[in-house]
This record gives sequence, C-alpha cells and structure tokens, in this order.
Amino acid sequence: MEHTIFKDMRKEDELQKAKALSDEIKNNTVLMQTLENHHIPLERIDTHPYYIERWYASFSRCIGCKGLSQCKQKEPGYFDHLVDDGYLHTDKLACKYMRQRLEERKHLDYFLINDMPDHLCSVSFSKIDLTKEKNEYVSAYSQALACFNDHVGVYLYGSMGVGKTYLCACACNAYARDKKKAAFIHYPSFVQRMASRVQAGEYKQELDILKFVPFLVIDEIGGESVTEWNRDSILFPILNERYEKRLPTWFTSNEDLESLRNHFVVTNKGKQEKLKAMRIMERIRSMAKPIELVCENRRNYL
Repeated sequence: MEHTIFKDMRKEDELQKAKALSDEIKNNTVLMQTLENHHIPLERIDTHPYYIERWYASFSRCIGCKGLSQCKQKEPGYFDHLVDDGYLHTDKLACKYMRQRLEERKHLDYFLINDMPDHLCSVSFSKIDLTKEKNEYVSAYSQALACFNDHVGVYLYGSMGVGKTYLCACACNAYARDKKKAAFIHYPSFVQRMASRVQAGEYKQELDILKFVPFLVIDEIGGESVTEWNRDSILFPILNERYEKRLPTWFTSNEDLESLRNHFVVTNKGKQEKLKAMRIMERIRSMAKPIELVCENRRNYL
C-alpha cells in the first residue's frame, strides 16, 4: 500500500515538473516564435516539454551567430532542425553559412588532386580589389589573367608571401568552376608523397593524372630537395607529356628561371648534371610565360 502511494506521489511530482516546464516554454517568447517558425503544434509543448527543452538548448547556440568562425555547435555549421511529421524528431541540417561555404566550394569536386591551402579554396580573380594594389601587382595580375584566358601556362616567381599561390589558386578555381578537371600540387609535398609510395608502386596513378589533367598548378617548384629520381622520373615525364599535349601548366617559385636551372643541376647527393637540368628548363620555358610578382610580403599583414 505504501509502495503504491509512493509511486502515485512520484508520478504526480513528475507531472507537476512537466507542467512547470511547459509553462516556462510558453512564457519564453523567443522559443515560442521559434516553434511557430518550425510549424510545431502547440500541443507538443505539453506532450514533449523535455524533448523541446533539449532541442532548444542545442538550437539556441545558433541564435545571433554571425559566421562559421563563431559557431558553437559540436559539428560546426550544422544544427538540429525540429520536425513534426506525425512524431517529433530532429534532422541535422547545414546552416546558411555552411550552405554558402558548400556552394563556394562545390567546384572542388572537379579537382583530381588538391594540395591547395584551405583558405584559398574559394578565391577568384574577380574578388581581388585592384584599386588597393600597386602597379607592379596589377601588371602581374593582368598578365596572368590574360594567360588564363588564352590557355597559356605561367611561371610566376617572386619573393615569399607576395601572392603567387593566391593567383594560381584563382586560376585553378576558375577552371574547376567551369566544370573542367584540374589539379593543384604543392611540389615539395608532392615529391615526398611520391617517394613514400615507390615501394608499392602507388605513385604511378597520381603521376599519370598530372600528365593528362587539363589544367595543372605546380606550386613552389624549386622548394624541394632534388634527387635524380624526382627530377628525371617524376618531374620531367609530367612536363614533357604536358608540353607535347599543350596542356596549360602554371608554376609558382621563389626562384627565377636561371636560379631554378641551378637548382636542378645539383642533386641532394652533390652530383652535377647540367644537361638534365637543361631538359627540365627547356620544357618550362616553352610551356609557361615568366611573370615576376613584385610586392610586399602580404603575410606581414596577418
């Protein structure tokens, strides 16, 4: 008997707490407006107050958010959308900022290989404000854009941090936005990746992609440690095939063409091979217009 009374008292207590929570929800004008926007029937407040409370605790993290950099959700850019289609449940949806990011990056599906820094994945020529740039930068920009429009390769060189990779990323993104296949490799990282795959022979697939992809950026050539293998069995076959096929290839480097030639003359073992270096440079000179980018180091502004 006492046990039954205790159960009844506990049930009554739970009902009172649920009722109090329901009243609290109904008095919360922001929450009530949110439920209305989600087309949630009012009776759900009485039948599912705890579920609504838990959902709102998560959803409220999005209120007042001004961008993905401020996102407080456990999975940035996604929130729980409350749905009533016969029963109350939540669906995980991308917020407007994430949808915008996904829209800006959907062209990346056309990249066969992508070593591009994440912050450059949505850049474009049109977003560069030339009114804030010096004449030297405007000149390099104009030459690069003309080469892109004419399907001509570019050898973009200059000091570190002047924006060489940025311009090449603009070109590569533009090509992919036109729904054409492209690739972007960071050359020092690429040669290390190829070396790690030699034993299993897995490097050949990526090598073939770079030979034939319609548009290719080779970023920071001259920054790698030269070996006979990566110069003669990796780089030269890529350049030679692309030269023969007249496929546009863009390069960035801290080296001008003469210092790049010197870079390829000597391997990491000290062996000098001028003829093989000349073969590399002959292809680069034939397939890419040299453009010097003179500018202050933009990374100093970060």
